[in-house]
Amino acid sequence: MKHNALRLTASLAFTAAAFAPGVVLAADGPAPAPGVYLIDATIAPVVLDGTYPIAVHTAAGDVEGSIALATDVKGALAGALTIGGRTFDVKGKASSTTKGFRVSMTAKDGSSQIAFAGSFVGPNIDGTSKGKGAVAAGKNTFTIDASGARPQVASIVATLTPGTRGALVGTAMVTVDGAPMPLKVSGKPGKSFKLTFSAKGFKFTGKGAGPIAWSVTGFGADVKGTDLPLNALAVPSGLAYEAPSSIYEEEEPIEANFPKTFMPPYTTFAVAPALPAGLSIDVGTGVISGVPTTATNSGAYTVTATNPAGSTQADVTVGVRLNHGRSFAPDTDPRTDDDLRHFLRRTQWGVRPVELDALRTGGVDAYVDAMLVFPATTQAETDAAPLLTTSTDLAGNFPSSTAIAQWWTSILVNTPAPFQETLAFFWHDHFGVSSVNFDSSESRWIVQHVNLLRDEGNGNLRTLLLDVARDPAMLKFLDGFQSTKRAPNENFAREFWELFTLGVDNGYTQADIIEAAKAWTGYRERYDSVTGLQNLELDLAGRHDTGAKNFLGQTIAGQNATDDFAAVVDITLQHRNVAEFITKKLFAYFCYENPPQSLVDVMAANLRANNYELTPFLKALFRSEAFFSKKARRSLVKSPLEFTLGFMRSTGLTLTTAPRTDPVTMVVTPPLLDVSAINSSLTNQAQLPSQPPTVDGWPSGDLWLAAQGFVERINLVRSCVDDTTDQARIGINVANLLPPVADRTPDAVIDTLAKLLDVQLSTQDRVNLAGYLNTSRDSAGVITSSPFDGSLQTHLDTRVRGLVYALTQHPTYHSR
Repeated sequence: MKHNALRLTASLAFTAAAFAPGVVLAADGPAPAPGVYLIDATIAPVVLDGTYPIAVHTAAGDVEGSIALATDVKGALAGALTIGGRTFDVKGKASSTTKGFRVSMTAKDGSSQIAFAGSFVGPNIDGTSKGKGAVAAGKNTFTIDASGARPQVASIVATLTPGTRGALVGTAMVTVDGAPMPLKVSGKPGKSFKLTFSAKGFKFTGKGAGPIAWSVTGFGADVKGTDLPLNALAVPSGLAYEAPSSIYEEEEPIEANFPKTFMPPYTTFAVAPALPAGLSIDVGTGVISGVPTTATNSGAYTVTATNPAGSTQADVTVGVRLNHGRSFAPDTDPRTDDDLRHFLRRTQWGVRPVELDALRTGGVDAYVDAMLVFPATTQAETDAAPLLTTSTDLAGNFPSSTAIAQWWTSILVNTPAPFQETLAFFWHDHFGVSSVNFDSSESRWIVQHVNLLRDEGNGNLRTLLLDVARDPAMLKFLDGFQSTKRAPNENFAREFWELFTLGVDNGYTQADIIEAAKAWTGYRERYDSVTGLQNLELDLAGRHDTGAKNFLGQTIAGQNATDDFAAVVDITLQHRNVAEFITKKLFAYFCYENPPQSLVDVMAANLRANNYELTPFLKALFRSEAFFSKKARRSLVKSPLEFTLGFMRSTGLTLTTAPRTDPVTMVVTPPLLDVSAINSSLTNQAQLPSQPPTVDGWPSGDLWLAAQGFVERINLVRSCVDDTTDQARIGINVANLLPPVADRTPDAVIDTLAKLLDVQLSTQDRVNLAGYLNTSRDSAGVITSSPFDGSLQTHLDTRVRGLVYALTQHPTYHSR
């Protein structure tokens, strides 16, 4: 291992006698009394550790390169010389004497070599070189730019105590190259003062009552001097910390806690008892830092600052609380705009100014209370209803799968109750019923199924599970209509536990599934030839299994008065961990995946305590420390629907139809939401509402960022951004997203839109985007300087919309 040559640090550490702090003994001062003193002697002007420019001055001109050196404690040099396109191994010696600082080195590269000999002059090392081979052959001169090298200093702390006959004595420890070395200390006060430190290979001598002459030998040095100051070492005192009391958070880096009191040289720090796991104190600076790993009760910790002259102490109070990301307690911190935007993105897929203003005005608690009260009907539903109706479908009873998807997409985009749709879509993904399995006589059941989820998503979990089990769409989808007392079908029984309430292999057996399948019997389809519709019918006599059923350690008595669906739901809720499964899945959807079991246990207890009412649980969730924690930020990948709806709701930029003129009345129909085009994009992105790929719903996470899906996302945004003419006809203008005209500087526009879309920009990103706003591009792609003017609609429709398009391609926009 290479180390700085001649870097000598002597630390004499033992009990010091009383002395006068602050006393400086120099050429015109008194000889030292017992006490602790500092001795600093510069023994060489440079330490050649590092890389330095070098030039060899030849008759043909300078040959320039660099030399990388390291020095050990005896002044030996080693490193590499890169010059003339070749690399040489370097070995040599540095020495410091009263005649100056000198180096001698030999650089070898195969048969080529260069010998250097020089001394330190000003900021450089100058000398002569002698080379043979292809680089710098013959006798030349050279220069090494050593201006970046630091001096070599011998720093000694001397503690002097009274000896016999008035002499001063001491023992010491010099630390050189990390290895302690014992020294002997002796001296006499008064006119004959003499102070000597010595050990094998090293000697320091100082003497004199007036001018103090000194010398150092060893480790490459042989240096002498006069007028050496001896400074009394101050005792550390008044230790205090910038943060005397702190509560930190598990797994979060703490803000470094610095001593706010200057400490004298050679002070080291220690703390007792040991700080909480993950935190430490820097021995040399006293700074407390780290990442706490375990919650710890608040307690007092004593920091001691010590140098050879004495010590001082200060107490700091430190506690470590449960990580916010694992806490279901209400978050009482003041809400920032970033918090509010996070809340809206998670609960409503996007940030609209009207909803952000409502949160700012009324606060999160009031907003959560209001958003969990679902309206009976909305204008968005009224406007979407015609999409289910054609001239031949008998008032919407035979909607196509395309019409159903367009109907719900229209509501999703336009709803004034966005959380209702967000939660409904969670349940839609959870139960996974797809419209593609239904013929025209059954298709209305999908609309009923979606409305069931929309109406009951915030209600009672028992009621929801039971209503979904009896829902004709679910009975059709998982073969409930084919399940009879003579041939019970196991599909729904298996999925009810595996996907809907417990999780795979979590507390049930195949024998339980077989028995539960008998309980899920009793329903059939009945075709109405007059209406052409299939209808749900409970056929107790023909299909219901009337015998007793034994599952999950419980028995359902045989009966034929009604179905056994409620009994299965109730036994499952009473005897298995349904609350854990459901709350964990809701948490993963709105916060982050894989919450710790300790948090799941608390959430499940909340749901059980409220008799499986979902609204109290959701209120607690959206007010919790976990929801607003750092761990919950940017922890999820946006699905195609979240990306699409989030973009449209946040920006107001949607796909619209062109205006249409009735050929008879000549009445012009203004542009409308083009749900057909939106659903075409969602189909290409593989997430069309009402058509999950499996009963387990859609995939999640990084799978959504496959190349083709990503291209489809950006294509959709481009279509929305480019639709200026039709959007203008219905009042859609990006100006609505921006500050007042007087405040529309490029930086303000970038900041506003980045916050709206939650895009995390680097400094260089901002520079690039500002440059984009301040330039124009013609049809040939030629770019010219053109300062942005926020009052010009042409700049809004080209540059600002282009900025929106660019921001949606930023990697951070695809997480939430």
